Amino acid sequence: SDEMFACCEESLLVMKSNGVTLEFFDRIARKQPGIIVDTRPPGSLEEFRKVLCRSAITPDEHVIVSFERKSLGQTGIGHFSPIAAVHEALDLVLILDVARFKYPPYWVRIPDLHEAMKGIDPDTGLSRGFSLISRNPKEQ
Repeated sequence: SDEMFACCEESLLVMKSNGVTLEFFDRIARKQPGIIVDTRPPGSLEEFRKVLCRSAITPDEHVIVSFERKSLGQTGIGHFSPIAAVHEALDLVLILDVARFKYPPYWVRIPDLHEAMKGIDPDTGLSRGFSLISRNPKEQ
């Protein structure tokens, strides 16, 4: 929600017109009470797959991916969305697209999503990646 952006120095108008980088997303998430954020580059496919499978069975752990839409055959540029489920046998993840008006939840092959995270963010010159968001057990 817009209130989550009040903690940060950039204005909401600038963010809405220029988008949000993975680093900025990390700063927003870290400002939320009781949250631990571990933002990572794509890394290896096997490491990414392990994180996805672990978070799928850990109630207080969630993966938010930053990826290039074009790499997945979608319109738009960079995008953030949470992973809702993992189908290990088929090597798929269910993405809960936050732009529900544009895309309903959809399944993506894990290797395809991993490749889409490798795209370079033109604002930072760095690859995209993902954030592992969890609750701080000390603040529960």
